[in-house]
Amino acid sequence: MSRLNQVSAPGGISATDGMKTLWSAVAAGLIFFLLVSVPTYLVENMLLDQKKESARQASERTALKIGQHLTQALSPTYALAALIRQGNGMVNNFEEIAGELLAQIPEVSALQLAPGGMVRQTVPLTGNEQAMGLNLLTDEQRNREARLAIETRRLTLAGPFELIQGGVAIVGRLPVFHGESKPPPFWGFANVLIRLPQFTEAINLSALEAEGYSYQLWRIHPDNGERQAFAASHAPLIAEPMTSAIDVPNGRWMLSLAPADGWTSGMRWGREIAIFLTLSLLVGWLTRRALERRQGVAQALAVSEERLQLAQEAVGAGTWFWDLATQENTWSDEVWALYGLDRGETTPSYDGWRSTIDERDVLAVEALVAQAVAGRCGFEASWRVRRSDPDHPRWLLARGRPLFNDTDRLTSYVGIIIDITERKRAEQELEQYRNRL
Repeated sequence: MSRLNQVSAPGGISATDGMKTLWSAVAAGLIFFLLVSVPTYLVENMLLDQKKESARQASERTALKIGQHLTQALSPTYALAALIRQGNGMVNNFEEIAGELLAQIPEVSALQLAPGGMVRQTVPLTGNEQAMGLNLLTDEQRNREARLAIETRRLTLAGPFELIQGGVAIVGRLPVFHGESKPPPFWGFANVLIRLPQFTEAINLSALEAEGYSYQLWRIHPDNGERQAFAASHAPLIAEPMTSAIDVPNGRWMLSLAPADGWTSGMRWGREIAIFLTLSLLVGWLTRRALERRQGVAQALAVSEERLQLAQEAVGAGTWFWDLATQENTWSDEVWALYGLDRGETTPSYDGWRSTIDERDVLAVEALVAQAVAGRCGFEASWRVRRSDPDHPRWLLARGRPLFNDTDRLTSYVGIIIDITERKRAEQELEQYRNRL
């Protein structure tokens, strides 16, 4: 026997046994760390996906709302154009008609008539006096969209830009063609002036901040090709945003938004890692002490299982293990709770798991799992719980990863499962909202 084998570690344990004990303790700590960190990582990814999906839906919903309000705000130009043609180039009682239109459409700040391209009438006149007499065809800062409107014979949207009477606004200009000749000659413009503060208040953009988002409404400036932001939250965008396009006359606006605190919380993730590392070191130390003294093994395992249980409860997920050879399933307490079952209510087998799935989803889930097993790959599946309310079912989502033995043979699957009922309900409500629109 070598001298190395004759040297004993403290407590009467040989150096070789001491190294084995040390490595066993390290392995125990590493396994514990993986058991708690990997499910947490998967859950964090799921939560991140849900967060991004919610942001995408909020972006699309708000972009659709902006487009609807803008269409409504520009609609008075068509009414004015019809009155101009009906009145043979005149609009009798323009002040009264414009006042009624403004009362019905809060997004609009003023209505204007510009025969020959020169602003002659404005309602309200107060605050817009400096715009009277402005020639939209000769003013270098405003004639681009005006000439485009005449060339295309379509409504154009100018701005946002600084008004000569003060303030920032966008202006819709509808060219009016009226006369006996064919085609009729250019009469002038029917204009609608929309001040940005009044418009953003009407569409309630600040509601996005109340939901925890930072946002920016912007466009690519047609003259210099640079990004022009004309409405934004108090908190700047600090994360890669979700962006939705809003088609406007002769252009496109973009709405970008992201969570004000970012997609992930670095502080929270760092705190969880620190907790997991601390617990892992504790498990390793307890394991080494148990192996050295040949006692307290059951206590160390109980502590380890308790820590794992706490970690699963902290991330709100259950873990499961499926042995392909025996077809037996092992579920954590959280999985039983998610199914609304007490331990032992169903058999720990593949058939037992199958019996918990709603009949409407069984075949689809089975086909997905069978495809994953055949392809030796992971899977993600969602289904309704059989025992839940048929009108308001509980939805679960599971992710599984394959495990292989030393000969690269697929032996089992391990994964997590979470409740996605609220997400499903939100998706259904959004779909119903879109259908109503």
